[in-house]
Amino acid sequence: MPQLTHISAYKMHGWVFPEEDDGGKDVSSFNIQSIDVVSCNLTDEFFLVLTRWFRNVKELTISYEDWIIIPECVKELRFLETIYLGECWNLQDMEGIPPKLEWFDADGIPSNTPLCRSTLLNQELHKAGNTMFNFLGDVIPEWFEHRSSGTSISFWVRNKLPQLVLCLVLTYSGSEKRDRFLGLSLVINRTIYQLRSGAKIGNTYLFGLKRVTDEHNLNEALLKNEWNRATVICLAYGRDPVPGLTIEGGFNLKFDSFEEQHPESNI
Repeated sequence: MPQLTHISAYKMHGWVFPEEDDGGKDVSSFNIQSIDVVSCNLTDEFFLVLTRWFRNVKELTISYEDWIIIPECVKELRFLETIYLGECWNLQDMEGIPPKLEWFDADGIPSNTPLCRSTLLNQELHKAGNTMFNFLGDVIPEWFEHRSSGTSISFWVRNKLPQLVLCLVLTYSGSEKRDRFLGLSLVINRTIYQLRSGAKIGNTYLFGLKRVTDEHNLNEALLKNEWNRATVICLAYGRDPVPGLTIEGGFNLKFDSFEEQHPESNI
């Protein structure tokens, strides 16, 4: 089935795969791009199956499974770019990280696990500036040297956006429930660029600014040879400020490519 690019399974217990396909061909030749499994009572063997049959997979969605550790063999999925983990409440950590992983959504993982406290916060994972990670908790790692907090947070750029990683945590002191329809955005010269829709209070978000810059061609929005203020905001329904909401931000960057730093910059 060379046209098959997506596999979705719901409560499908006991997956069975033959040793090789009917033609005796390389089983890794299947063109599966994404796999979505929900409540399938999977074991570690599932990841061994992935590395043998679906090693070209790019997107993996796993929900309501009972793993404690994702095994090291997951790093053999060298084309895997996106992982969504939903309601995997027993998961503690991953023993390996796929080399091309850029998008990781672990909204359903407890915040006190090694996965959320150290593995996903490893500085080397975010060095290239292309990652977008989301998980429960309010951790800003020490390698984010510059900190700021408020209803919005700002930094200044000149001529081009720097190689910057943002770590954002949303906290809320209001009385109304505000977990739905929140969005994180970046404002440059009155133009709003979406960073993340469906943002949640109590979650940590890591953004590599290079990814956002490339997606939206942000350098074209900058006024040349002038300082440009870039502001991170959180809005409800894409338009409304949220009273009582605070953004706590950490910034990691080097000013090596700049001749000077803006005197009002908070980073």
